[in-house]
Amino acid sequence: MWAQNILSIHVVGVPLWVIGLCGLAGVLVDIDHFIAHYWLATLDARFLHTPLLVISCTLLCYCCARLGGLFCWMVLGGKK
Repeated sequence: MWAQNILSIHVVGVPLWVIGLCGLAGVLVDIDHFIAHYWLATLDARFLHTPLLVISCTLLCYCCARLGGLFCWMVLGGKK
């Protein structure tokens, strides 16, 4: 019964899932050090940091624009 509750997120809340995903993303960012050391010796040890920086900045700008649009909609009369 408890396994079914965990799978349907009744016992484990959404913040725990977010913390887990952020922790996984934090570990995966540094996985390129091992890839570069063992498999791709010709590349820099941080070859994935620049694409990850560009992707994360793009996502940050997107989220800020969506939040700004939501705040403008709420403040400027979106609710009637």
